[in-house]
Formats: sequence, structure tokens, C-alpha cells
Amino acid sequence: MTFADATWLTTTLLCLALIFHAVEIFILSFRPGFQKIWSYENLRSDLEQGLPLPNTWIRSLFSMTGFKSTAALQLLAALMALFVPHIALFSLLFVTHFLICIRFRGTFNGGSDMMTFVVLMGILIVFGSTNPDVQKFGLIYISIHTLYSYLKAGLAKMAQNDWRSGRAIPA
Repeated sequence: MTFADATWLTTTLLCLALIFHAVEIFILSFRPGFQKIWSYENLRSDLEQGLPLPNTWIRSLFSMTGFKSTAALQLLAALMALFVPHIALFSLLFVTHFLICIRFRGTFNGGSDMMTFVVLMGILIVFGSTNPDVQKFGLIYISIHTLYSYLKAGLAKMAQNDWRSGRAIPA
């Protein structure tokens, strides 16, 4: 596989993942339970105390309307980057993903949200440089994080009897 092929495959899979992520948010946002649990009113004190922004910005960014707008922007940017990969689009995807994670006060989908940041950072390195060695480092960065994360998780699961027996799966 060539470097160009690896970059194309990585960006394509990243864009598809972010498209599905935005669609998931839209689907969930119409459910009453989601609206109640993840309402701005429930999160207000954490967001207003934890972010160094004016409260009016926080309210507009993280209200349900702002949240859906951020997801819509992510969906649009991911669709565009799928066909025209550009550093500006991947930078926008980084920002929208970051805002969505703040809205969930961390990650919503756990490790996959963190791995999305790793892949976005690697792709930003690829598109942010004209030096082929630096560009290759972007994909190496993704590879190292991926191998380490899944090797570590796999070894931990092999070492724990609950994982080997299947008892940990329902939990």
C-alpha cells in the first residue's frame, strides 16, 4: 500500500465515522430521555464553572439547538472532507468533535472518541506539512497509538479471568 492509499483510506474511514457520529447525535437528540439527561439545564453548572468562556457563549454553544448545530456542522464538514480532503475541513472536524466531547463532559462513546482525536491529529499532521517525512510521521503517530491502545486493552483482557470466561461482557 502506498502512502497516498493509506492516507486516503484513513481519511475516508475517519469521515465515515464522524458522519455516523453526527447522525447518532441527531437520532438521540429527539429522544425524550436524552433531552432530559443531557439538557443544558442539567449540565449548566459544570459547563459554566469549567469553561473559560462568557456564559452567553456557553449557553449558545451547548444548548440543544447549539449542540445540534455543532453536529450538523460536523456532518457537513465530514461529507465535504470525504470528497475533498483539506486541512481546513479536518481542523473544523477537530473543533466540532472537541465541542461535542465537552458537551458530554468527556466522551460519549468512550475510547472511540479519544481514538478519533488521535486520528484527527495524525491527519492534521499529514495535511499540515509538505515534508514527506513529517507527513509519514502523521500516519506513524496514528499507528503507534492504535497498536498501543489495543495491545494494552487486549493484554488486560487476557490477564483477567472475567474477560476470558465472558462474564465481563454483560457488564
